[in-house]
Amino acid sequence: QALEGKVVGTPVNARNGRSALSLDVRRGSLTGPSVVSNIPTQLVQHLQDGQLVRIVRLRLQHGEESVFAWRDHSSRIMQVELVGPAT
Repeated sequence: QALEGKVVGTPVNARNGRSALSLDVRRGSLTGPSVVSNIPTQLVQHLQDGQLVRIVRLRLQHGEESVFAWRDHSSRIMQVELVGPAT
């Protein structure tokens, strides 16, 4: 599963070193509001509301339509640069 969209709010961090990230997904396996859980906190702690990210190699959470889970040693996250009009 892959998602690309804007971060909504800031990551929610747990004491176990994992975080959940809410996204407004524009492209990917599903579109619309989604959550990616179980992400290592150090990978998302710098993200802010409105930043565009792409996350790949996720798994769909069992029994949930728009909740995805991070897969250690497989999933990847990258910030996507917004390209403005050429001048």
